Amino acid sequence: MRSREELNGSSHQCICLCIQYERLNAFFSEYAQSIRRGWIDIRSPHPLPDATRFLLKLRVPTVDEPLHLEAAVSQEEPGASMQAEFKANIRVHFIFPSDEAKQGLHQRVTQMMNERFGLPLSERLLCDETDTVLPA
Repeated sequence: MRSREELNGSSHQCICLCIQYERLNAFFSEYAQSIRRGWIDIRSPHPLPDATRFLLKLRVPTVDEPLHLEAAVSQEEPGASMQAEFKANIRVHFIFPSDEAKQGLHQRVTQMMNERFGLPLSERLLCDETDTVLPA
């Protein structure tokens, strides 16, 4: 894990954001749609400037400890179509210390999905639209 100074480039307070998934399937859906591709969109009442780094904690049902991911704001869009209390839609990209760490997260979540749905369905959920899925 990187130090606070490495995360923010200074000795400013480290930002930590926790996301609580109430249902395991909600996490799997978000993982299949965006997290596995290295990003997530967050609605926020407090816009953050580009390149702001922080620690993201994903609390997932059936997982004892939260998943910790380093992240950085890469894009912020005004929340024109959002509810009034949200001022920004923040695109966040994950920062992995190595390809092995990224692959470790993918393997862990894939195993969880295999246990929950079985291999054929989890493979279908995780394939890209450009991937060819042959019928069994």
